[in-house]
Amino acid sequence: MKLFEHKDFEQAILGAERHFHARKLRPAIIEKDYYVAEALRIIAAAAPNKIIFKGGTSLAKGWNLIQRFSEDIDIFLDPLAFKPALGKNAIDRELKNLRDAVGAHPALTFVAAESQTIGGFGRNDRFSYTQRFGGTGEVANRVLLEAGTASGREPTTVVDLRSYLGQFLEETHTSLGADDERRFPLRLLHFRRTFVEKMFAIHGKVELLKRDKTPLGAYARHYYDLFQLAAQAEVIAMLKSSEYAAIKKDYDAISREYFARSYFYPEGMSFAKSDALFPPPELAKIISLEYGAQCELLCYGPYPSWEEIQTKFKEIRDLL
Repeated sequence: MKLFEHKDFEQAILGAERHFHARKLRPAIIEKDYYVAEALRIIAAAAPNKIIFKGGTSLAKGWNLIQRFSEDIDIFLDPLAFKPALGKNAIDRELKNLRDAVGAHPALTFVAAESQTIGGFGRNDRFSYTQRFGGTGEVANRVLLEAGTASGREPTTVVDLRSYLGQFLEETHTSLGADDERRFPLRLLHFRRTFVEKMFAIHGKVELLKRDKTPLGAYARHYYDLFQLAAQAEVIAMLKSSEYAAIKKDYDAISREYFARSYFYPEGMSFAKSDALFPPPELAKIISLEYGAQCELLCYGPYPSWEEIQTKFKEIRDLL
């Protein structure tokens, strides 16, 4: 039996809401997090030595460094981890195998109309679930799996993951006798690299904003993540070491190979010169409004003001 099948599933979610009251986790978020964790559990079992969990959701679920909700599961499927290494057709097959494995979960339904192949090296697949704690303005009853083969491989760390519901049951010494209450291991991209990747990502989006007036939208969340990561001693140590240049070089090579048409990089490969991190006044006004709107929607804990973010970036500018 799985937790969602238990007659006390909804009561357990409400109990978790009370347990995490200081974190302001709404029932709809706890519910969705459960299904995100279920998808990750399946992926971990399907290809434990061949995938890396990365991106914002890994910062929340794996590293516990951010307090914002993220629905997307960003997965790197390493074609070199297979013997022989995967070619294009085999990559497509393995990505679809991941999709089908998640879709086989009894509570997750593959939504073909909202899914697509990305350039022969990735897939975006959405899965729906029956929402018991929904409503206007709430998180959608969707789990997004973004899996691909265009990513860095290092550095990584194996971390034990669990849902908020599983954490609640564990911390209150309670069990519903379900087989998905316990933690499970998964290899994560280290947040040192995620910090660098997010600088590249927001730099590109701000360049598009400047050129085409394209709103940042959900990408404004990167500012919150960067602020939290910049407070980590390991990130500062990385910026002071040769690893920083190595990560930038690797990211640059991957981006030029797979995303050449949409790839932007800062002048001299120095983010100290990026308008995304150090915008002029008029651009800063636009970005700050989008940042505030995204944090209001996604953050379930306190979040820094735009002014605090700018101060943090200025503190480390010479390292960037």
